[in-house]
Amino acid sequence: MLGVTVGAAADEFEVMQVPVKERGKRTDEYLEVMRRIFDEAPLTNVEGRTVTFSGGEFFPKPKHLPIWICGKGDAAMRRVAQYGHGFLPAGFTLDLYRERLQSLDAALAKANRAREDIICGLETFILIRSDPEQAVRDATSTMVYWYKDIEKGKACNLIGTPAMIIDRLRAYVDIGVRHFELKFIAKNLQDQLDMMRLIATAVVPAFT
Repeated sequence: MLGVTVGAAADEFEVMQVPVKERGKRTDEYLEVMRRIFDEAPLTNVEGRTVTFSGGEFFPKPKHLPIWICGKGDAAMRRVAQYGHGFLPAGFTLDLYRERLQSLDAALAKANRAREDIICGLETFILIRSDPEQAVRDATSTMVYWYKDIEKGKACNLIGTPAMIIDRLRAYVDIGVRHFELKFIAKNLQDQLDMMRLIATAVVPAFT
């Protein structure tokens, strides 16, 4: 699985000596080059804005390389429709995800594709505890760092008890989300292992 996003940190582009305002066009070009060099032709010739080569080889050819597109805007929806096998946004509230699915469906229709042609996913932080107040306390520093506000962080991530996590997951599943990338907020390795076991025993059975 290949995850693709244009990136947002301007200083990273400065280090790479890539104009930050060109990142979208470059991403589109790179995706097109990958699609061409991964096809069945033994040699590939490319003459683009930033990528040019002749007689390019790539072996072994991938029989199927799922490309997942990350992002939030209309350009990301267009890339999903044109190149993607999956859509993987981060930090989407339920309402925002539902709203953006309308844009995604419109982009897919223009590309003669449908929602059934892709998998919708969600990148989300998770912190699971038996005590909901303890879960919020343990997640606060991370949520404030990323979202500047604990309530905003809670609204678009999985923070709480197993029952609370199940309810949130079901709400996303109901609108069509089928894949969850979980980023654990853990005190240490043992804490993460304990949460993984709790998810396996108390959350996963609700969806099997």
